[in-house]
Amino acid sequence: MLQEIGREILLDAILGLLAVGGAYAMVLINKLAKKLQKETEKLDNEDKSRMLEAAIGRLEDTTLKTVKKIEEKTAKELRKAVQSGNASREELVALSREAYGEIIEIMGPQYMEILEEGMGNIHQYISNAIEEKVESIKAKQ
Repeated sequence: MLQEIGREILLDAILGLLAVGGAYAMVLINKLAKKLQKETEKLDNEDKSRMLEAAIGRLEDTTLKTVKKIEEKTAKELRKAVQSGNASREELVALSREAYGEIIEIMGPQYMEILEEGMGNIHQYISNAIEEKVESIKAKQ
């Protein structure tokens, strides 16, 4: 009888220790899961930052090349024609719209989505970049 009570007490103690150990293990697992989740989010944010930087670099390069091409092909002569009264300013504005359309097409939907998500109003940014590149090219001439 005393042995039976001793066994029950020992069994209860072992079960209690197992329950406490299990609870402690669950706490550790939850902490590790949260840490892993934070690390994953950090990596995701770093990936998004790298992707945004790459997209901005591509946008800058595409804008410069597109504006240079249009400037060399058409805009320089058109600007002279506008100054002499042989063409309207609207034709120059149309070249800006043409550049904008080409840039959007070259960038493609994936880059545009990355830029929109990272920068907000990317369309205004592109328009401003076109103007900045035009002024930069004109200043060098």
